[in-house]
Amino acid sequence: FLILVLSASLLLQAFTPYVKNFNYVSILAFAIILPVLSMALTTLNDHHPDESVHARAAAYYENHWLMPAVDSPEIADTFSRYGFSRLNTTEICYFLTGKFTRLLDNFHLPAYQCYRLFNVLLLAVLVLLTFRSLTARLLFIPLLMTPQAWYLFSYYNSDAFALFIAFLAAYQVTGDESLFNRFLAGRENIWKAVLLLGPLAAALLLTKKNFYFFVVFVILYIGSKFVFKQYQSSLSVVKKIIIIICAGATLLGVRYGADISVNGLNKGEKIQQLREQRADYMYKPSTELHKKHPYLHLRARGIGFKKYLEKYRWAGKTVRSFYGVYGYMTVSGTTAYYDLMRITGFLFLGFIALTILVRGGWWENTMLVNAAGCGIALIGIACYRSWVNDLQAQGRYILVVLPILGILIAHTRHLLQPLIMRSFVVFMFVLSLHNYIFVGLFNLAKYGWG
Repeated sequence: FLILVLSASLLLQAFTPYVKNFNYVSILAFAIILPVLSMALTTLNDHHPDESVHARAAAYYENHWLMPAVDSPEIADTFSRYGFSRLNTTEICYFLTGKFTRLLDNFHLPAYQCYRLFNVLLLAVLVLLTFRSLTARLLFIPLLMTPQAWYLFSYYNSDAFALFIAFLAAYQVTGDESLFNRFLAGRENIWKAVLLLGPLAAALLLTKKNFYFFVVFVILYIGSKFVFKQYQSSLSVVKKIIIIICAGATLLGVRYGADISVNGLNKGEKIQQLREQRADYMYKPSTELHKKHPYLHLRARGIGFKKYLEKYRWAGKTVRSFYGVYGYMTVSGTTAYYDLMRITGFLFLGFIALTILVRGGWWENTMLVNAAGCGIALIGIACYRSWVNDLQAQGRYILVVLPILGILIAHTRHLLQPLIMRSFVVFMFVLSLHNYIFVGLFNLAKYGWG
């Protein structure tokens, strides 16, 4: 603990010339890339959560342009033990990854490393954005404070793409210099806005469903700008927002229309039938409850909510995996590390909330309430679904709070005491870096623990 405190203090001194305009955030963000790249290139195939099913979904699009029929023999190997294929979702990251992988054919890398490099590239784009934008640096601050977010970018999964899209969208709605705000202010061409912002708006709804909470927060955030008259010409702004929404809706319509043309209107029924056919016995819908996997349908088994929290420790496991658990939940740090990160994390949230409540106006406090509401709803539904459907105490599902918190920080930075903010960021970054390298990377790369 003393070594980490000393390290944080030395880093603060070393970064003193870069304190202005949060330039130190870019340096810390750049320092993440090498450990993430090392994890991507040195760890074994399928030693990370659900990586194999994600990879097989991306592999399909290496040689195809259209989505498959849900019962196509070509995708038989993409089904998980639950009898579900990632290709049955509307997520677009698998298509993009498949095409990206074809660009790397001449490098003769293993396919799983190509898929991982796609996610590493997404992180690199976000890091490079911090070097040219103050808003991007402020948005990136929460991502510096948990290694679990870095871990998402070091192996292949669709969560990393969803987080990437969320941060791009957060930058667009908050940055004064962003294309979105330049367009609303009448300083950008309509066609450029439609061609770039339309796909981004569509991509937000073509990612994992837990990121819909971020979409809700963005809608509330933009709505609060109208309420507190942050837009000078409301009618003009409304028209331009509608144009972007229509562009995104058109792309969504094309995507869903193509899906209907391939799978028909009864896709949901087909998926249920396939679950029955392809799921392992303990995960089949028709299997009797007492013969199903013991982590399925806990409420239906008569386990009350209080007992569920106490016996299965959903909250504790979720917090631990929010701050860095690796492999198939098999590689974790010390209890002292998680206790320290949990306490420091709550103190950081308390510092932001108390500062806004005391020093902020109605608009800042409205943003705080919206952020807290979306965050609590996300955690509540994740907890409820684990109790009702399938016990999944995984912190990666609630990493949606990072871009939400980033937007809150970006718009209240004038209220937050810089030295206290910087101390929290650097201290939690040092703890995170230590955990990521000496717990995650060291154990997975050296021992190959999956």
